[in-house]
Amino acid sequence: MEQYIIKGGNPLVGEVVIGGAKNAALPVLAAAVMTDGKCMIDNMPDVRDINVLLQAMQEIGADVDRTGKHEVTISGKGIHPECDVDNEFIRKIRASYYLIGALLGKYKRARVALPGGCEIGSRPIDQHIKGFKMLGAQIEIENGMISATAEELKGAHIYMDVVSVGATINVMMAAAMAVSAAPAAFAAERADSETIKEDNQPAADADAQDSADADKTADAEGTKTEYPLTITTYDYDGNEIETTYEKAPEKVLAVYQGSIETMLALGLEDRLVATAGLDNEVPDELKDAFSKTNYLDEFTPSLETVTMLEPDMILSWSSLFSDKNLGNVTDWIDKGCNTYYNTNTRPDGDRTLENEFTDILNLGKIFDVQDKAQAIVDDAKAVIDKTLTATADVEEKPSVMVLEPLGEDITNYGAKSLGGDMVTQLGATLANPDASTAGKEDIIAANPDVIFVVYMPYAGDDPETVKESQLAVIKDDEALQSLDAVKNGRVYPIMLSEMYASATRTQDGIETFAKGLYPDVNLD
Repeated sequence: MEQYIIKGGNPLVGEVVIGGAKNAALPVLAAAVMTDGKCMIDNMPDVRDINVLLQAMQEIGADVDRTGKHEVTISGKGIHPECDVDNEFIRKIRASYYLIGALLGKYKRARVALPGGCEIGSRPIDQHIKGFKMLGAQIEIENGMISATAEELKGAHIYMDVVSVGATINVMMAAAMAVSAAPAAFAAERADSETIKEDNQPAADADAQDSADADKTADAEGTKTEYPLTITTYDYDGNEIETTYEKAPEKVLAVYQGSIETMLALGLEDRLVATAGLDNEVPDELKDAFSKTNYLDEFTPSLETVTMLEPDMILSWSSLFSDKNLGNVTDWIDKGCNTYYNTNTRPDGDRTLENEFTDILNLGKIFDVQDKAQAIVDDAKAVIDKTLTATADVEEKPSVMVLEPLGEDITNYGAKSLGGDMVTQLGATLANPDASTAGKEDIIAANPDVIFVVYMPYAGDDPETVKESQLAVIKDDEALQSLDAVKNGRVYPIMLSEMYASATRTQDGIETFAKGLYPDVNLD
């Protein structure tokens, strides 16, 4: 693995000129070819990706005048739209895809080498392709080239399935030349780390802090962990592996919402070397603990960043251990850093409540806070028990669909999903348990008594706006007005983080489902 070795011991003196950001410069350069006028870009970093992109633009006819090491003037007037963007260098950089949006927008045609020379499945650009298609483009992928053509680009409501900065920029460039407006829902408006830190500042409440401090000693005389401890977890492909802990980890990197909140809920903020990847604010009762953590600028930390942190444990989702992120877990374990990821993110595995409970209990064992972990699990299970007891006399339990509108598609959370498992454990039945997607015809045929609509506001979004937008897809669709759930006002929102890899939000999800399933039953 390539690395920097820095030997300290000397005072730092002198001045450093901070160059422009490569990831900001690349889309700006691509967008410059969309006009026949001259665009002058200053403070441009002199790095390989920049130079390769400029060379590719020049090869298809753009006028590229490198007026200085960090300055360039570009005009797209002389571009030959029939030319392919392809050479031995362009296939080696990820940012080649920006020319698809720029050329498609300007000329209604683009043929560009796949980014990085990779196949479409290994480093997916599916969100880019989806956006282009919704604008009216035809997409073909063949022999390592992606072709996009359109007679005319038309505005559309484009809904990104996941937050993708690159896809948002690319689709925006194409949409800028569409004949009507093209809003993008769930575009990448990821808040920066300082905003996230500010949003998660605790309220001034000395009593709450005293209570939190008292909780930290709650396990002092409780169930104790005996080390060495062996825990079963999984590698990136979902294969079981065993990890051994000689003691409780002291330098933990927690990445993504559930991982961070579980560590905080267990009173382990002092064990965190860093945190990253918050989509939403942490609960108010955890904000004081979160404010003491080192929240990173990178949403998904790079291999280089994590290596420098020297963690002794990484807690996250399975996706963090892909080749394009941190690499497989076995490499980290071999280096003395244990890993644990949320079992409900395991590839091809069933998503169950029991998995969430097991993860929390395992973390309790690893960090010798078993009683705290058990209390969290017991509280969540108590909601299920209380609901089943209160509804024992209800003869006809409701039929349910859990749906997440995603652009033109609708995800159906069935029997193998965590949301589906929550619903069935609360005594209801899934109206369409086996399908992963549902069309309007499927929803009408199932005619569920209750529909839960999944929504997910990300940092920077207005939660109410996102929630109402998702609900409207079902409630306001003329084709769905005959549904019993719509007619009876039984279409309810549920937040994705409460029913997908939900960790310590699992109880919130169970309570949300229970109240929607049995609105006439007193569950308090």
